[in-house]
Amino acid sequence: MEMKQLFLKYMRNEITQQELKELFRYFGSPENREQLDALIYRELCKEDRYESAALTELFTTLDDKVLCQIKSQGIVHDMESSPRAQNYRIWKRIAIAAALLIVLATGIALFLRKENTHPPSEEFTQLSDIPPGYNRAILTVGSGTPLELDSTKTGIQIEDGQVQYNDGTVIETSSKTRQYAVLSTPNGGNYTITLPDGTIVWLNAASTLRYPLAFTGDSREVVLDGEAYFEVHKNHKQPFIVVSHGQRVTVLGTTFNINAYLDEGEIATTLVEGAVEVTKQGADGPQRLYPGQQAVFKNNKFDIKPVDVEYYTNWRTGKFTFDRVKLAIVLRHIERWYDVEFVGSSTIGDIPFWGSLSREVMLSELLDVLTLNTGLTFKREGRKIMMKP
Repeated sequence: MEMKQLFLKYMRNEITQQELKELFRYFGSPENREQLDALIYRELCKEDRYESAALTELFTTLDDKVLCQIKSQGIVHDMESSPRAQNYRIWKRIAIAAALLIVLATGIALFLRKENTHPPSEEFTQLSDIPPGYNRAILTVGSGTPLELDSTKTGIQIEDGQVQYNDGTVIETSSKTRQYAVLSTPNGGNYTITLPDGTIVWLNAASTLRYPLAFTGDSREVVLDGEAYFEVHKNHKQPFIVVSHGQRVTVLGTTFNINAYLDEGEIATTLVEGAVEVTKQGADGPQRLYPGQQAVFKNNKFDIKPVDVEYYTNWRTGKFTFDRVKLAIVLRHIERWYDVEFVGSSTIGDIPFWGSLSREVMLSELLDVLTLNTGLTFKREGRKIMMKP
């Protein structure tokens, strides 16, 4: 049977498991990649068959035939469907096509890995592969010696000015001055902290949080460099303030995410629930956000827009999730989490990317999916990943 017919059977949810294997085997060959792209775009351009409710049926089909297998491997998570199409007009034809490519590419990668027709390269053998990040951080209390925290613990908390793990184990520090502490995560690390007021902070990789061991005065102020997700304990008499490179986010009690990595060239504040006020010296006066909104500070001004908050908070639950971003942004996220560096032509970074990938797999598995989705090849040299079209 022609591959076009098999692909159409796949789209109609009529394909058998044996035919699915045949489809994966055929499109797993690099020389057939363009044909797969053409089939997807041609099919999606027929009338308006994949709008609104029909999207739900389409992605249910993908769940039944491919994603149930993929999710068991932990490489790619669900591609979201109609609610986003209705709320933010994300799922136009090209976005759907890109999502289909990611799903199919992942299925093909898993199939070929299982069939041993696509063995890992010499650079990505099991012995030399790079694992994902995990719980690790450095704690510095006052002027004391930096202390590497226990990676087997779930996080730390502040109780009566004393730092301890969440299980109650006290952390002994050498500092005589105990007003402030700094929690830092390296590339390939993250950690959780419960502040003195009960506020919980999830700190992403390559990030730093400076905080007092006790909140006194009229406000609760912390300083963030990098990315963190906050669940702020309510206290109307003592506003909670997050300072990031001159930006101030003021809240009473709410849930939000701040991405303030210097290499991103912007600061993104995403509100999950409650309300926050965002200010920045030199910018227009205070910006108030409501749930589902994001404030992006770039080029000395704020851009307020509605977003799907999951795209900006899923890192906390073990996913990389991207909506119409340049590949350069995706690669920076991977660099921080796997502690690697991508090297290649600057034009590669302009490739558009959609989708959701796991943060919990070996690097080689993640790169297999990127290869099949983007057509790029990757070669590892130590902690550097060389990229070629």
